[in-house]
Amino acid sequence: MSALIQATVAKKRCQQLPLHDIQKLVLQGYDLHRSRYFVLTVANAKLARQFLTKLADEHWLTTAEHHRDHVAERLHGQQCPVSLGLTFKGLVALELNPRYQAVFKNKARAFAEGAHFRAAAHLADTGNNAAAFWKPEFQPDKAHVLLTLHADTQQALAQTQKTLQDMAGSAFEMVGWHNAFEGQHLEETAPARKARRVHFGMLDGISQVRIHGATDKAGTHEPGELLLGHANDEGFNAWRLATERPDLSGTSGLSAQAQSAKVASFFKNASFCAFRPMRQYVTAFQQFLDTQASEWDVSAEYLRAKLLGRWDNGQVIRTGETSAPVAQAGRLDDFKFKDDPAGLGCPFGAHIRRMNPRDDGVVPTRRRPIVRRGMPYGPAWTPAEPNGTDLERGLLGLFFCASLEDQFEHLLSEWANANPMGVPNKGTAKDPLIGNHSQPHARFDIPQDMDHDPLALQGFTPFVRTEGTLYAFFPGLHGLHMMNDSEVFGPRACHD
Repeated sequence: MSALIQATVAKKRCQQLPLHDIQKLVLQGYDLHRSRYFVLTVANAKLARQFLTKLADEHWLTTAEHHRDHVAERLHGQQCPVSLGLTFKGLVALELNPRYQAVFKNKARAFAEGAHFRAAAHLADTGNNAAAFWKPEFQPDKAHVLLTLHADTQQALAQTQKTLQDMAGSAFEMVGWHNAFEGQHLEETAPARKARRVHFGMLDGISQVRIHGATDKAGTHEPGELLLGHANDEGFNAWRLATERPDLSGTSGLSAQAQSAKVASFFKNASFCAFRPMRQYVTAFQQFLDTQASEWDVSAEYLRAKLLGRWDNGQVIRTGETSAPVAQAGRLDDFKFKDDPAGLGCPFGAHIRRMNPRDDGVVPTRRRPIVRRGMPYGPAWTPAEPNGTDLERGLLGLFFCASLEDQFEHLLSEWANANPMGVPNKGTAKDPLIGNHSQPHARFDIPQDMDHDPLALQGFTPFVRTEGTLYAFFPGLHGLHMMNDSEVFGPRACHD
C-alpha cells in the first residue's frame, strides 16, 4: 500500500470517529508531568448534575479533538484539562433512570457490581490486597465520581482544584476534595515526555494500544475495543441494541424505536475505566534480584530483563543475550513472540509476554487490548535507600476498555495470576512484577539452550499491593449532557 493510500485511509478512519464527543484522556491521553485524581461522594444529586454538565458546557472537559496547543493554552490560564468518570453507585446517586441502569446490569455486569464486590474472584485481590484493606475512598457507597486533572505544575493543579470546588459548592462531600491522589512522573524534563519510567526502573508506554481513528497514525485495533457503540476487532458491537425494554406506556412521547435510539446515544462513545492505585515495593524487588543473581551467578540486570521481558533501555530480550544491546530508536515495539517459540529470549512467564502475548502461538486469537494511562506517585527510588526501607510509592493506574470482564479482569485473573502461557513451560509463578504472590516455592522458569536446564527462580513475595480499585464509566459529551434531560436523570426519571 502506498504512503498516499495509507494516509487517505488513516484520515478517513479519523473522520469516522466523532472526536468532539470522546474524552481526550480515554482516546489519546496527556504528556503532562503531574496529575491529581479525586474520588468524590455525591451529597446533593441536583447540584452534582449541574456541576458535571457545567464542566462540559464551559469546556473544562477536553475532548479528543483538542490538540496539544489547545491544552497548552488552557494551562497557560491555570485551567487544567479535566476528565470525568462515574461509578454505577454514582449514577444511581445522580438519579439515573432505572431503565438505563438495567442496561448496565445486562451488558456490563462487572461495572454494575463494582470492583469491591468482584475483587477476590475476578481481580485476584486476596490476602493483603483484599478489598477489606483498601483505602476508605474506595468504599462502594462513597466512590461516586472520579475527577482527574493533569498539568505540569502544582500551582496549576491547586488553582484548578480551588476553582472547581467553588463551582461545585455543596454538591459533594468535602472529604473527597481533601484526599486527592497525587501523581508525578519521575522526571520533569522535555525528553522525559517521550521516555517515561516507572518506579521499578523500566521504560513505560512502549507498547501502546492504537485505535483506528484516534489519531492520524494507523491503528492496530478497532474502536469497539475501547469505545461503546462501535464494532470491536471481532466485528461485534455489544451496544448496538442498548435496551430491550422501552417504555411502551406512551408517557415519554417517543416511539419504542426512538426510545431505544435515545438510550443507545447515552452509551455511545463512552468507555469503562478501572482506577487502581498500586503501591510498589521497589526495595524488595531489587533485593530479590540481587539474591537470585548471586545464587545463579548471573547479573541482576539479566534477571530483571528476563522477569520483565525487556532490558532497561526498552529493548526486548532476545535469545542468547546476556547484556543489553543498543536500543534501536523507534523500534522498541517491533518484535513478535512467534519468533521466540521456546521462550529462550523472553520467557513465557515474563511480564510483557503475559500482558500482551501478541502473536504467541499458544494463546487464543482473541486479543484483549487495554489502554493504559495513569502516573507514578511518591519519590523516585534510589540505591542509596537503606535496606528494609520502602517509602510509599507506586502507580496510579487508569485502564480503559469496552469490557471490564473480557479485558481488564481477564488480564488480571487469567494472564497475570494464573500459570504462565506456553506449552514447554513448567513454571508455576504468577506475573513476577504484579502477581499476587502467595506461594514462596512457586517457580519462574528461565529457559536455557537444549544442553542446560532452565534457571528456576523461587522465593517470590508480593512486589505490588492494591490500594483500591473502582470501575468508572467515562461518558461521551452527548451522554453527559443528557443529565439535563428529566427523562434520563432526576427524581422523575428515578420513578418512571
